Amino acid sequence: MESNKQAIIAIFLAALLFTAMGMFVKMLTPNLPVIEVAFARNFFGLIWIIGALILNPPKSQQGGKPFILFFRGFAGGSAMMAYFYNMSVMSLGTAYAFSYTSPIFLALLSVIFAHKNVSLKVWIAILMGFSGILLISNPQSTDLSFLDS
Repeated sequence: MESNKQAIIAIFLAALLFTAMGMFVKMLTPNLPVIEVAFARNFFGLIWIIGALILNPPKSQQGGKPFILFFRGFAGGSAMMAYFYNMSVMSLGTAYAFSYTSPIFLALLSVIFAHKNVSLKVWIAILMGFSGILLISNPQSTDLSFLDS
């Protein structure tokens, strides 16, 4: 039971810190480019990781595949920049709602790239998810004048 309490506290703390990060991104992006805000966020993360490694050094160090590690870093950095840009141009509530759409894209991309077979229920869920994205994105404000011509 004690570990459940610690997990709940950790979840609340993570939610609070992610909210604070979103607030700082929203406050800083009118004055700074998104890439500088992302650099600052990663710089503070690097300091945190170095401190953790100094306090608790790893027993053994195993390497990874350099190309996969580079790709993961590139994809993660690009995703963070897109996320921060999203927060800078949208309301924070809408930006956070869009950030929780990753399972929809993961399911779709697993079908395309990993050739996973999915059931009809999953396809219905993907369609419902994309419908929700359309509703969140406020389609009334979009200009669909190309349909009139």
